[in-house]
Amino acid sequence: MCGIIAGVNGSFMAHALIDGLRKLEYRGYDSAGIAVLGERIKVRRAVGPVDQLELLLRDRPADGSIGIAHTRWATHGKPSEINAHPHVHDGIAVVQNGIIENHQELRRELIAAGHSFLSETDTEVIPHLIVEELARSSDLVSAIRRAAARMRGRYSIAVLDKRDRDTIVTLHMGSSLVIGRGNNGAWVASDDVALTDRVTDIASIEEGDIAILKRTEITILDKKGTVVEREWAPVEESQSTAASTEWPDHTRREIDEQPTAVATTLRNLANLDIPECLVNADRIQIVACGSSYYAGMLARRWFEELGHIRVDLEIASELSTRPMLDTDKTAAILISQSGETADTIAALDLLEANSVPTVAIVNVARSQLARRADHFWPTSAGREIGVAATKTFVSQFTALAQLALRVARLKGEVSISRAVELQAELCRLPSSIRNIFGCEAQAGDIASRIKTSESCLFLGRGADYASAAEGALKLKELSYIHAEAYPAGELKHGPIAVIADGLPVIACASRGPTLEKTLSNLAEVKARGAYTVLITERGELECDAADDVIRVPQASPFIAPILHVVAMQFLAYHTSSQLGLDVDKPRNLAKSVTVE
Repeated sequence: MCGIIAGVNGSFMAHALIDGLRKLEYRGYDSAGIAVLGERIKVRRAVGPVDQLELLLRDRPADGSIGIAHTRWATHGKPSEINAHPHVHDGIAVVQNGIIENHQELRRELIAAGHSFLSETDTEVIPHLIVEELARSSDLVSAIRRAAARMRGRYSIAVLDKRDRDTIVTLHMGSSLVIGRGNNGAWVASDDVALTDRVTDIASIEEGDIAILKRTEITILDKKGTVVEREWAPVEESQSTAASTEWPDHTRREIDEQPTAVATTLRNLANLDIPECLVNADRIQIVACGSSYYAGMLARRWFEELGHIRVDLEIASELSTRPMLDTDKTAAILISQSGETADTIAALDLLEANSVPTVAIVNVARSQLARRADHFWPTSAGREIGVAATKTFVSQFTALAQLALRVARLKGEVSISRAVELQAELCRLPSSIRNIFGCEAQAGDIASRIKTSESCLFLGRGADYASAAEGALKLKELSYIHAEAYPAGELKHGPIAVIADGLPVIACASRGPTLEKTLSNLAEVKARGAYTVLITERGELECDAADDVIRVPQASPFIAPILHVVAMQFLAYHTSSQLGLDVDKPRNLAKSVTVE
């Protein structure tokens, strides 16, 4: 959510900022803007895509050697030009990612002191606070630090001062920032993808750090004001954020990349040590949001069934509302694609405060979660641009399955022969996923039947319920069709009341002990007029209750659920495409949810 890029490069800053904003588009936004300092600060803002901002700059050029830019995902105040960033007051321009939770209180104080405001945003209080603090001391860094002491929330800012044409000051208070250096000046951004073509080295700054960027120098101060060094790393090879002409969009490409993502994840995990805190734990807390939560739902079953460890599954945003009880011999697994999910970072804060050892399952090694957790267990999906998780989800599935299996083996709960068998299944997963691609045309045909539906129901039992939940989320995200998932056994406890003629019901049913019960549930909804779709493994299976059957490759219950998910990705993708929607950028959603 939201994206910041700022830099000091000596010339042609507006063009460079626009280029950086394009690379941040995948994060989700509804407006964009820049502030460039030449003879004075020039601000240009526009609602809609970065293209609109670029058109505005053609009519009203703005250039200089230093500037800040932002893509906004609306929180306080509707999408509008006046609410777009940057916000400027008395020569101080600010862009912000995150939320200032006490902004209303601060706004009232500032109005009482004679300030006036133009926007509805929380961000606009920041330049006003800085200007107030500058009246007490002319040092910008000190003024920013004192202003921050008055603000509550998780955020990051970049600040431009009209009185200094060679300096940008940034503050990281919980929302990720990376800094970059090279022959093309000094830069800061929310994500290194915005910098990879402009810098040679990148570093992540820690919470509480202030970075002072000049063209040939970067100084970092920690929360105590002490000059510190942060770890610099050579920039990775640039990864384009433009979809290849081989695919219609990023999401379709990323679905195709799933076999490679799984194989790479398995290869990169092969020699990693297993965190002892999991092997010794009597209880594991799995904490996540969104698709990562459903990956955790699958992992819970593996840790319990294979490792015989009690597992509590927690929605990250809910964890902080409950007391932390019985943390002795407890370990936590936190799952996040970006490693910057605000709710999950807040959960990490709480777990750390209660001395619970933590393991991070993350796709971005430089992220806060990966760096701060006691142990980092990486997924290796590569950069994912489409907002809806596809290859990152299957990579999480792979990492969690591998982790659960190896923990169970170290605990002595799984025999060597059984462990070898399950490991072989994981190694066959890339080829099994490739085989599902043959189901795409059928998924497209089913999509043509459900695309005009107002609602859709997904069913499953056991691990299949987790798959059904992820399938429902994908359909909601990509097609905007209301979709809900229920354990199939709950059908008669309320959900069956919504069954009506033509209502699509998709059932995930792995070959196993719950198959017959799920087929009976499917028969119940078909008898009430539902349009029924069954997703199951190939082989002989008579099912009069299913109007359509999507058959995925044969697999054991250990990996079958992920094969069902891939089939449902195709279903959601083609439903969205046939409706003419933007598959890569679903409305109201952001790739990285950096506000609570």
